[in-house]
Amino acid sequence: MSDLIVIGFPDEFKADEVLLDLRKLEREYLIDLEDAAIVVRNRQGKVKVKQTQELVASF
Repeated sequence: MSDLIVIGFPDEFKADEVLLDLRKLEREYLIDLEDAAIVVRNRQGKVKVKQTQELVASF
């Protein structure tokens, strides 16, 4: 069973830092991270998604 967990951060850099920490925990077999994404909305309202896995490779 998979869980969807969403966490908000004040900036993109903190989100990147936490993602690196999660990857370290995965390498130590403490968590199983199936996929992760960082979603950023800039000042103009445009949304950018950085995903750890390519969508095409998931099928």
